[in-house]
Amino acid sequence: MVERASIKYLKNNDVPFTGEVVSQFDNGQNQIEGQYNEGKRFGVWIEYYNNGSKKEEGKYKDGLKVEEWFTYFKDGIIKSKGVYTSGLKDGLWKYWYNSGKKEKELQFLENRENGKALTWYENEKEKSVSTYSVGVLNGEFLEWDQNGNIISKGIFKSGERWSGYFGDDHYINGKRGSLFVKYFKNGQKKIEGILIDGKKEPLFPGVFGIFGHGNVACLGQALEENQKELPTWRGHHEQNMALTGIAYSRAKRRKQIFIATSSVGPGSTNMVTAAAVAMSNRIPILFLPGDTFSNRFPDPVLQQVEHFNNPGTTANDAFKPVTRYFDRITRPEQIISSLQPVSYTHLRAHET
Repeated sequence: MVERASIKYLKNNDVPFTGEVVSQFDNGQNQIEGQYNEGKRFGVWIEYYNNGSKKEEGKYKDGLKVEEWFTYFKDGIIKSKGVYTSGLKDGLWKYWYNSGKKEKELQFLENRENGKALTWYENEKEKSVSTYSVGVLNGEFLEWDQNGNIISKGIFKSGERWSGYFGDDHYINGKRGSLFVKYFKNGQKKIEGILIDGKKEPLFPGVFGIFGHGNVACLGQALEENQKELPTWRGHHEQNMALTGIAYSRAKRRKQIFIATSSVGPGSTNMVTAAAVAMSNRIPILFLPGDTFSNRFPDPVLQQVEHFNNPGTTANDAFKPVTRYFDRITRPEQIISSLQPVSYTHLRAHET
């Protein structure tokens, strides 16, 4: 037969071919069985291996694959199963290993992956979970090794690795970096971060502060002693300096995070609006508002909320509805345990 404009004809014949066709291997085994209708594939078609077992089986209509199709391994074990619509893969497709164990399940839309995708190792343990959007990876991606240990946990955006870790590669906002970790002498983790473009930058590059009751002692002294490592700039209004810190974090594409500190009372409540702006836009910023005296002897002091039925309530409780993470530090040793969730919340601000 010959083909003209996707239509099959017998040689020296201008009428599109209608009828059954069979082709064979050199050993006499059938290779293909099918039929044509007016020059186009039609009905059930079967392709075989040279040992006589089926390789592929399904239906055609007007020359296009339709309905359910199957593929097989040479020993007859099913390899894949799914539906074609007008020649394009559509809906759920399932795939198997030669052992008969599940290999993967994919959703298709017009021949492109679309939706949740699951894969397994041959030992039946989960291998990966991902999400496709019209043929490209988009969304959360999880991957495990054959022992069930997670080796990748990240986010794809428009087919590109965007954030998280994929094996040994770490990503922040689409940029690949490398993990670095430092430890104290006692083995406790001291610092963890990601090198981007070969440069090590501090997660917290600076502080805006207006100092008064609750933050001038201890915190103010520590910032003065370490101003080379963590520079501090005095603000003129708490909300203004907090919004400036948010703008900085946004300009740095969330790779660096500013700190804003104030005294307790109206000083801290002036930053509540900025906290709401940061949370609604998923932009990280660290607020360190001062709090009341821990011994409560000077109570009530200037700018302190007086809540006689609950002396633990302060102006800082207004931050709770508009922050992703809230902690009230009353003893210095609490800072170590709180630092890890604080950093995690900031580095995942775009996901939460």
